[in-house]
Amino acid sequence: MPVLIKKNEATECCITNGAEARVVSWHIDHSIGTPILATLFVELINPPRPVQLRDLPLNVVPLTRHTVNIECKMPNDKIELVTWQQIPVLPNFAMTDYASQGRTRPNNVVDLNNCSSHQSYYTTLSRSASAAGTIIVQGFDPRKIMGGASGYLRQEFRELEILDDITKLKFNGLLPGHIQGHRRNTLVRAYQHWKKDECPKHVHAAIKWSKADPLDTIEYTEDAKWEILSGNSRKLKATKKIPTDEPPKAEPANEVMSSKIPGAVNSGQTEPRLNSTGINSSSNSQPVGFIWSSLYSCAYDALLTIVYNLWSENKEKWSNKLKINDNMTSLISSFLEIVQEDVTMEMGRDQLRANLNSLDRSWFPLRRGQGTGISDLCEELMKSTSIGSTTSKCDICGRESVRQMENLSFDCLNLDRDENLTGTDSTITKWLETYLNPEGIESGRICCRQKQIITNRLTNLPCLMAFNIASANIALNKSFSLRLRNNRKYHLTGIIYFGNYHFNCRFIDKKGNIWYNDGMETGRECRLDGNLSNVSLSDLNICRGKNIATVIYAQRY
Repeated sequence: MPVLIKKNEATECCITNGAEARVVSWHIDHSIGTPILATLFVELINPPRPVQLRDLPLNVVPLTRHTVNIECKMPNDKIELVTWQQIPVLPNFAMTDYASQGRTRPNNVVDLNNCSSHQSYYTTLSRSASAAGTIIVQGFDPRKIMGGASGYLRQEFRELEILDDITKLKFNGLLPGHIQGHRRNTLVRAYQHWKKDECPKHVHAAIKWSKADPLDTIEYTEDAKWEILSGNSRKLKATKKIPTDEPPKAEPANEVMSSKIPGAVNSGQTEPRLNSTGINSSSNSQPVGFIWSSLYSCAYDALLTIVYNLWSENKEKWSNKLKINDNMTSLISSFLEIVQEDVTMEMGRDQLRANLNSLDRSWFPLRRGQGTGISDLCEELMKSTSIGSTTSKCDICGRESVRQMENLSFDCLNLDRDENLTGTDSTITKWLETYLNPEGIESGRICCRQKQIITNRLTNLPCLMAFNIASANIALNKSFSLRLRNNRKYHLTGIIYFGNYHFNCRFIDKKGNIWYNDGMETGRECRLDGNLSNVSLSDLNICRGKNIATVIYAQRY
């Protein structure tokens, strides 16, 4: 009798799940008055290697009973335990096409009459070692293998050809950086957006596509949001929420203007801690973030989450304001495509990464094991037309040089040598007052054996500014003002944190709500983290174990 072993009994003896054998003998147990099969001896058919057990013929092995405990719940809710014992074998007079995969049969008897598709025909017939050893026991429907491939199947083959071309381009180093993804549909959609109706040359004529016979674009599917619920989170969801239509009232800012230079609005800093009960959770639209890529995208995720949500507050206004250079102009175009659902947020980010990588592969790498620094990224993205000038002058020889201020990213460490800008009393406002001091400050440049004096002067007020304050011990302000021809107020809009070789961020919306995002942890979701009106600014210096690195202030339109 032919049998099929259904459990890995002893892999070293080739007694494995799916192994074929034939029954040669058995032992019966009569201890309870009823004959019960105790041991079954089977001869393995074509094992990978000869099996010789002591006192048994070649390739003959014993199989014993296995015990399974089954818990049965009765209609009266009573629990009964049933013990079931069986030797793990099945009769093997025939098997399905699915079970036969991976096998080779010298004598292959097949019944094609009930096969549902051409794939089933292929599976059953391809088990044969030769045509002479193949027997078809009855007639079959030839239309299943001669009627042409269905539209669904052609689409499947075409997508496989795309994945094949992506693999080839990746291997040869010709695949653009923005063509990447964690799932098949994401990869295929990115490729289609890049190549449009172009078909790889090696595709068979039966499934080749063109403008006349286009390949349907893969529909965009939002990734599912995963969340592991703890006992506390379940209780929190069950708690009744009290709706509120009014945002929390922020404390009035205490405007402090320098009489000599553009000053700042310095807000109070003694607030309750984060996650206070007075936060506003009725925002009309919740911010979104960028999903982390395994190619170390966290610096981009953090900065672009802030910029994208700022842009979303007033798309028309910010679309004009943020076009300060070619990279930002391209980024705004990607934002518009994201809103129109032509591309995903990650495709827009990856296009930017590819553009920057083509400029400098060392500063903006696109490979595993190397990331991008947030200060380098801010410096590149915030290059601008002139917003002012920096004049360097030697008081001894009178030598003077002038260069334009063409970046909206400021490295606060450049002035850390000035003791007036360090310590717990230093703030963004005081740093700006010193930086823009019309009397000038000492620089690191030496002329005539002494430090030159530099004077920074603004001629145009930017729409936003980034301050790299890592290790500078500079406190935050909720807002500050700069005065040129008119007074412009800048609000704390985003904070980027760094620690353990990873960046995360917080975005502050118009209502002062603080939204936390980490593309690796939260993905697309931004989580409410309090409100600026009832949070101490010192509590914003650390986020989930990471220290503050860069802050962004922006005008609000």
